[in-house]
Amino acid sequence: MATPKNSPDFDMLTAFFCPYAEEIYGSIENMIDAGWEGLVEGEATRARAFIDDLLSGDYTENDLREVWRKSKAAASPFRGAIGSCRAFLTLMRDRCPESRKDP
Repeated sequence: MATPKNSPDFDMLTAFFCPYAEEIYGSIENMIDAGWEGLVEGEATRARAFIDDLLSGDYTENDLREVWRKSKAAASPFRGAIGSCRAFLTLMRDRCPESRKDP
């Protein structure tokens, strides 16, 4: 399956991701939270839906890495064979404010 075209909302979310996240945000989780906070509700909903699609099982780790490379992120959750884009996308999805709302 071909990798999907990045959604503009996902690109806005990933624009917060930089090489010095620990110094700027204090933690990777805070960096992710800042990305979500930078989106308005509709953008967050669409970015979350795009991530859900990426994590649907239809895409390989290499596909996910290609999507990440096309994003606006200046930092990567993987280096060569080290790291997992799938695991990082799962963390991103789970930190979406919609994911943390009480049912």
